[in-house]
Amino acid sequence: MAPPPGPSDETDDRQLVPDYSPETVAALFRALESVEGHAHDFTMRYRGQTLYPAFEPSSDGVRSMRVRPLMQDLKKIADEYGWDTQDAVFWMTSPTTWFAAGDRPVDHLDEPARVIAAFKNGAGTQW
Repeated sequence: MAPPPGPSDETDDRQLVPDYSPETVAALFRALESVEGHAHDFTMRYRGQTLYPAFEPSSDGVRSMRVRPLMQDLKKIADEYGWDTQDAVFWMTSPTTWFAAGDRPVDHLDEPARVIAAFKNGAGTQW
């Protein structure tokens, strides 16, 4: 029996990363390994694979790829409020009323202070 279709089965070519060269992959892992506080805990398990969100690293080119400082801040906040980092990844990629037009936090990576404030607000909300 085949596994049920999942989100990765419905891809949009604009969201695919075309460069899986050994140099790019090596740069990504160097960046993830160099981060204090284990910001690289932002992983997703899907069909037996560990996946890293594409928004986690920032890059000025293959050689200077590094984990976004924002991710370290979100990891600390997630820990404070007892959130699993996988939940934080889902939050980053889900629409929220914190941003105009219900944007996703991942659409505002250039505004880390706003993303952090929105995450604190969301993570601290008791339902």
